Amino acid sequence: MIPSPTDTEALANRINLHTRDAHNKVDTRLSIKMAFVMRHDFIYIDILKNFFLIFYTIESNINSILNCDESDNEQLFRTREILNQFYVNEFRRTDKTAQDLHFFQIDTDKLLQEKLDGSLPPRLNEFIQYIEYNVQKDPLTILAYCHVLYLALFAGGKIFKSTFMRNMGFLNNYKTELSQRELILNVTNFFYFSDHPQEELKLKLKYKENYELATRNGLTEPEKLMIIDTSRDIFRYVYNIFEEIGQSNREKLLSFRNFRIISFLLDEWKYDTDNSKSKSLKFMFGIIKYTLLIIFFFLLWTTIKSLYSLTK
Repeated sequence: MIPSPTDTEALANRINLHTRDAHNKVDTRLSIKMAFVMRHDFIYIDILKNFFLIFYTIESNINSILNCDESDNEQLFRTREILNQFYVNEFRRTDKTAQDLHFFQIDTDKLLQEKLDGSLPPRLNEFIQYIEYNVQKDPLTILAYCHVLYLALFAGGKIFKSTFMRNMGFLNNYKTELSQRELILNVTNFFYFSDHPQEELKLKLKYKENYELATRNGLTEPEKLMIIDTSRDIFRYVYNIFEEIGQSNREKLLSFRNFRIISFLLDEWKYDTDNSKSKSLKFMFGIIKYTLLIIFFFLLWTTIKSLYSLTK
């Protein structure tokens, strides 16, 4: 039984209702950033890195809960019984995200070591600590992530995949023997729950149905309110993480001796001229192109000068 949108007793509907404003805030921020994400791989890679660590944390806790037995904490065992009613291995994202990162030659073991060392970006580290603390405090909070983050990927993933299919974006910079479809599949594993769209839809509907059946009568009202509160916090943390990714990349781009700004602006110029039929716009971007070249040589000259002074 998939709850109807007007079923106010369904936990999923209550989560959606109480997180609507926060959800819209995240969606608005993502829609603004989408164009940049599609054009520049380093932004997309940063997003994948963050969500690899988030889902690694969530799924490590899910594994611990699923592997518990009756001799363990009673609340842990109750959570295991609820999870077993709806959680399926096809939903796991850690390995899928790792596949995407490996395409970009990112060492995921190094990312996990940074997690252990506590050397992650502050907002990301704060969210991971929040997940760990709350699941230890009450394992039922894991049910909030099972609804908010996994189901969000169905909608968000559909947008990402269709956008890549229409416009390869930064993938045009990758010269491989793979077909366009194969190349896209190699960097969007994070968003795929099945190789077949119809099977993916069935999986989503079954997940939602079983989540409803498991939580409607299996939780007390205070427990449901706790899960709703955790869901609100998830959106707040995710929004802050996207802001942190944006801030981090702005700082890197604006660093005086960071040549990534040149690559970034040239990619923007290339994208805009390729998609513009206006002669005036092409002329303007032509001026920008030569301005960028001047900036590039200026940065190169100052860097060489600095290196020379260090060797004296």
